[in-house]
Amino acid sequence: MFSCVYKSKVSISNDCESMVGWTDTVPLVKGDAHSGDYFTRTDSASKYSLTFRRKLKHITDYEVRRIDLGVWVRAEEGANAKLVVALDHKKRAVFWAGVELRKEDLVPGRWTRLYYSYYLPEKMHPETEVKVYIWNTSGKKVDADDFDIHFYLGAEKWKNDSFSLTSSQEFRHQ
Repeated sequence: MFSCVYKSKVSISNDCESMVGWTDTVPLVKGDAHSGDYFTRTDSASKYSLTFRRKLKHITDYEVRRIDLGVWVRAEEGANAKLVVALDHKKRAVFWAGVELRKEDLVPGRWTRLYYSYYLPEKMHPETEVKVYIWNTSGKKVDADDFDIHFYLGAEKWKNDSFSLTSSQEFRHQ
């Protein structure tokens, strides 16, 4: 895993070979990974993949405006899964989006690169926790490797009173 800060972006990657910032409750599979030796597998016994989990303030000193997610996925024929980004503040969900891994984007048994963007509301609180994972909704094998998470930053540094999410705010993804 590595982390780089650009002028307007913080990038975090995990090739399943290192675990900083990622939960380790899901066992990794050693074998035919996209890169390296390890990947995360979801199936009927394990519906959730390896999960990235960090508070925004531990990622950057600046407000986050957009999150781009990329992952390499290999799935069995008929598999269904979602690439999820979830934001929780004080144990309350403030954002959840699960983009369906479309069958037309997947070639059964072959690694395929998927990439999605999520736009966030302004004034997210720095204590908000970000979670990124694959959720298997079919029980068929879905493997994932080489996660990329890009946090696009606003111009403002975090303020302790900056959180003002209301129920009328909507989120969108591209």
